[in-house]
Amino acid sequence: MTESDNTEGDTEMVFFGLGNPGTEYHDSKHNLGFQVIDHFVTTHRKEILESRFLPTLYQYWSCRNRFGQAYLLIKPLTFMNRSGEAYRHAQGHFGYSDGESVIIYDDVALPLGAVRIRAKGSDGGHKGIRSILSVTGSDEIARIRIGIGPKPPAMDLSDYVLRPLKITERSIINETIDTVADAIERLTYERVETVMNQINRFSREKYGSL
Repeated sequence: MTESDNTEGDTEMVFFGLGNPGTEYHDSKHNLGFQVIDHFVTTHRKEILESRFLPTLYQYWSCRNRFGQAYLLIKPLTFMNRSGEAYRHAQGHFGYSDGESVIIYDDVALPLGAVRIRAKGSDGGHKGIRSILSVTGSDEIARIRIGIGPKPPAMDLSDYVLRPLKITERSIINETIDTVADAIERLTYERVETVMNQINRFSREKYGSL
């Protein structure tokens, strides 16, 4: 990867949290990718070297962990269904490969609060990751899926994912966000497979087969 203005050496990993811009979406289930990035930024301020906001494209934070390894945090501002546009622009600007990327997003197929890491895979019906895979032409991009299910059978999917989290749901999700933030920190210096196996095993023990 090309060097950032405020880092020395190549960036190791890029964490791309999906969501929709705008205060009306801030607390929705569909914005968990944004919420994870926001939480990580708050708890890892000492690692942030620079932050920039590119209207209609993305906001990013250039960081360096305690071992001196550089990484990026990115929130696309293109709205969920066009996440691929932000991904492609950021990839062209920073020069990272798909293999250096981790996409973070909500998944209605997983129970509320469950975390599932995969090294590759299909979009699973999620329009944000679908948009990214459509511009890369590859499904070999790591992703962290955060459970928001199950959806009530009679409720429209869009209504379900865009409504704010309930108080009872928020308490569960806050714990999950901590888990995902810890996973991100480890992924800045550990192999995806190592973190994936440990996080997925923990989720299976807590939630059953996923």
